[in-house]
Amino acid sequence: MIVFFDPDLSILRKGYSAVWITFFLKKLKRIFYFKKQIGFGIEFKERDGIKWNTTAAGDRDLWAITSSGISADGMDKIVRQRWIAMYWQGVDAWALLKRTRGITLPPHTSPDGVINITTDYAEIPERMQYDLDEPSINPNGHASGVELLGGPDETVTPIKINKPSPGIAWETLPAEYNNDFGSHWYGDSEDDLIEAGIPYEKL
Repeated sequence: MIVFFDPDLSILRKGYSAVWITFFLKKLKRIFYFKKQIGFGIEFKERDGIKWNTTAAGDRDLWAITSSGISADGMDKIVRQRWIAMYWQGVDAWALLKRTRGITLPPHTSPDGVINITTDYAEIPERMQYDLDEPSINPNGHASGVELLGGPDETVTPIKINKPSPGIAWETLPAEYNNDFGSHWYGDSEDDLIEAGIPYEKL
């Protein structure tokens, strides 16, 4: 369930028109009312992977090197539900990933060279760098902070609150272009195409 607290709504109102916000909230209410009427909550909790002591295969990512599968481990389920609930809280979700390492996301396969890395991919950043002006404005504080980090002032330097990274050697995994998402996109049969009103031609 999505819950908007007053601070969230105030941010929304600053960024969008009142008409758009009203429309958006009405749509949400309709969605959740409909799901409540059909018992969506009960149905969702009974699904494989969501229900306690069950697993789900999930879907593979674009390069088929990670998946959205859910194990029977209770902490895995909790982390994933929190991840979903943090849809509009990107920094909190990022912190959750680093603290738990509960969800494996594929690396950035086209880094632009800004990050000091020695591979053809970039992991999710471990931290934010100090502001570029910090060394000149506050040289002593910056030097002390970098020393406490135990590594250079770079996004790949882990901080102590983070759980150690599993250190996956992505270049050793057999990657492939995964087009599973296109399977059954318009349904499972010709009847589904007709029902959806999608024009098609038999060759």
